[in-house]
Amino acid sequence: TSRAVDQLESTPTAAGRASTQLSFVERAAQSRGDNFEALKQELRGKPLSFQINRVNSFFNHNIRYTSDMKNQGQNDYWQTRSESLNLGKGDCEDYALAKYQTLKELGIPEKDLHVFYVKNKNNIAHMVLVHTNAEGKSVVLDNESSLVLPMEKRKDLKPVFGFNKGELVLANGPNGWLSGEHRPGPPNLKRFNDLLQRM
Repeated sequence: TSRAVDQLESTPTAAGRASTQLSFVERAAQSRGDNFEALKQELRGKPLSFQINRVNSFFNHNIRYTSDMKNQGQNDYWQTRSESLNLGKGDCEDYALAKYQTLKELGIPEKDLHVFYVKNKNNIAHMVLVHTNAEGKSVVLDNESSLVLPMEKRKDLKPVFGFNKGELVLANGPNGWLSGEHRPGPPNLKRFNDLLQRM
């Protein structure tokens, strides 16, 4: 009987396992948050190219690609950066938007950043972030690539439109991407505007 009682007391209950799992999830979220704060300190005053590459790498490594349906239980949900870091999961727009918000906070002008809706080589919808420097050279930050590549080297992506808080850009110009029509003012994109309210 004593042995049976000892065994019963040493057997983890479902509630105990759930508590352990919850604390692990919470610890992982706290770790990502701490790593993000350390990243911000690391990047203060660093060269622009270093900031861009580190921000791309950080979010690519700290967020695991997960569809909105699995992650949020709906077809299309745009997470805030805090939500993405807390969950450690997100899909392509969540990566792009987290990078967009972070680079803005580091002092990069919003006019130099555009979240771009594109089609990949399999004609599947995808989102990336584009940064354009003072010389007009643009690079693409992509959760599917560890490399931040010049726009002209991303022949695998077909741009459709880009946006930030101040404009919508149609990729209908002769050179695609940012060469098309620029429509100033907040873009009429409900999910983006809802996201800005939650950020």
